[in-house]
Amino acid sequence: MDKIGHVTARRYRALVEQASHDVETLTSRQFALGDMALGIEPLHPRPGGNEGVYATLQAFADDIGLEFRTLLDYRA
Repeated sequence: MDKIGHVTARRYRALVEQASHDVETLTSRQFALGDMALGIEPLHPRPGGNEGVYATLQAFADDIGLEFRTLLDYRA
């Protein structure tokens, strides 16, 4: 029986299929969270106008259990 790493080739293919589905789900959730963050605080074109924005988004990130930097990445 062929192995890939420490699993059979069959198990590997099953893991690839599951992981592909999980990546699709994760990607759609990332976009949804980014859209929510944009709804709370839209992007501001003016430099230096992010202090209050960051405080609000930090609170949102804390409330949903997500790292602040991750939320900013999703929002972008």
